[in-house]
Amino acid sequence: MKKPNQEQQEAIMHYQGPMMVLAGPGSGKTFVITKRVEHLLKVHQVPPQNVLVLTYTKAAAMEMKGRFLSNFSVSVSPVFATFHSAFFRILQHAYGFSPRQIVTESKKKECLKKIIESRQKCNKELLDNVMAEIAFLKEERINQEEYYPTSCIKEQFFLYFQEYEKQLRKHSLLDFEDILVFCYELFKERKDILENWQKRYPYLLVDEFQDINALQYDIVRFLAQPEQNLFVVGDDDQSIYRFRGAKPEVMFRFDEDYPRTKRVLLKQNYRSTCTIVESALCLVSHNQQRFVKDIQGLDQGDPVQVKEFLSSKAEAEYISRQIQQEVEKGAKYEEFAVLYRINTNPRILVQTLWQANIPFRMKDYCPSMFTHWIAKDIFAYVSLALGSQRREDILAVMNRPCRYLSRDSLPSSHVSWDIWLNFYEYRRDLYQNIQQFRKDLKFMQKCTPYAGLIYLRKGIGYEEFLEEYTRSQRLKENELMDILEEITESAKGFSTYEDWMDYVEKQEKILWEEAKANQKNPQSIFLSTIHSAKGLEFKQVYLISANEGVIPYAKAVLEPEIEEERRLFYVAMTRAKTQLTITWVKERYGKQSARSRFVSEISALNQTT
Repeated sequence: MKKPNQEQQEAIMHYQGPMMVLAGPGSGKTFVITKRVEHLLKVHQVPPQNVLVLTYTKAAAMEMKGRFLSNFSVSVSPVFATFHSAFFRILQHAYGFSPRQIVTESKKKECLKKIIESRQKCNKELLDNVMAEIAFLKEERINQEEYYPTSCIKEQFFLYFQEYEKQLRKHSLLDFEDILVFCYELFKERKDILENWQKRYPYLLVDEFQDINALQYDIVRFLAQPEQNLFVVGDDDQSIYRFRGAKPEVMFRFDEDYPRTKRVLLKQNYRSTCTIVESALCLVSHNQQRFVKDIQGLDQGDPVQVKEFLSSKAEAEYISRQIQQEVEKGAKYEEFAVLYRINTNPRILVQTLWQANIPFRMKDYCPSMFTHWIAKDIFAYVSLALGSQRREDILAVMNRPCRYLSRDSLPSSHVSWDIWLNFYEYRRDLYQNIQQFRKDLKFMQKCTPYAGLIYLRKGIGYEEFLEEYTRSQRLKENELMDILEEITESAKGFSTYEDWMDYVEKQEKILWEEAKANQKNPQSIFLSTIHSAKGLEFKQVYLISANEGVIPYAKAVLEPEIEEERRLFYVAMTRAKTQLTITWVKERYGKQSARSRFVSEISALNQTT
């Protein structure tokens, strides 16, 4: 993109005052940002140290800086930085903070886990949810009295929150949310310090503006006064990080906050064909809250394909076969990407690609369902059914479902059922519970793996236990039931538990060793969640598992949540340059499944089965 088009040129030549650049997929936003910085320095003689460019990742900041320096030689570079690094630099000047005082996400997780475990059993879901809510509470500056957490009951949550904050202050640490909070409070309370930074950076440029959260925006607004030379670049249709606190609403009120704002739309997509662009716009136009855009693609191109399959296995085999055929015709593996809503979607595809000896790399870790605590419960049951007497196996499941049995009744590392029964000889109800437990295990032993798991779920009552657990932890029922269904389905076709466990071990190897081995192999198919693929592009894209409950995700109920899911689908579609294939399956986990409503919202699709 050597010469800017008319809209790009208008944005690049903007000098003073606020401007919003609506930059759709493939429209050259990085080109516009770096060229506008160059224009400020070359034409308007703005000192480079007076320009601050903010973005979200270190990689993006480095890319923009590299592009700028490759075309423009300066002794001092403008500042290209992430929000957190720029704001932390401000705190360093004010308070003398050291980078060593920033607590990493892993340390934050470790600290919170200890705090939670001091009061209750802590699993990954609870830990992740508490972490997310603490970050949300800080960034939104919500009054604790007015907040009702969803991760656990209010009293527990605020005990965890307060203890976490106490630990940070005790060790003079701050987390990433604190960087924003402290910077905002500094600017609010110290007008003299704020004025110094306003004079230092009279020209502000913000990349990926649709991903800004309320606190970041407030800090940027402080810095932009009084000159209001605020140049923001973003695309409201690509706002997909609400779960991280991103507020697309900020874009819609920007004109109100800055009445003198000029707005320009970069309407030429230099990435995708017209058919892909038009199909994606057709979808996202169903959102009510958005800026209307007329975006143009490149040449016409082939129609977007929609394919229906009976099962995920058939879907995976088709994709594997199609890619292999294209490669045999001269295509390269690195030209293909497979995108999905959640990181568990590609499990069957990964296995299929591995069996076909097709190289792939994964942007996101694909968790094996067999490492989930539900799987560990099931393995404990299977182990006991096969004769295990290990105390750890019995402890894992003796109260799943609840049998009211005590840990104190199992003093030895190996358990004798007769001695265990004797412990409860004067508690007839508990004595009978152990006897029934033993009978259930003997029944499971005689079953095939699939039949044994069905009996565990229905006959023993593990499914009922999960439903009760889901209610107590305020989780969506399908979150855990889908895992249970998938594990159960995996046991189909095996005649013995030993054969099934061999299969489980092989799956672990595929997901861990094979995927890891190909991580640095560029000549491979790219597998990624849609969130992690944002900003990337590929010649041919497969968007898999386009089913209701997957995308839009089952958790998305309110209209703003559905609109974000639709934007996510839009982002996935616009990663494709020339070929886009959307696939969905009629049956998931042994149950009928419907096609995503988003597929129905795209007109003129070429649908085949």
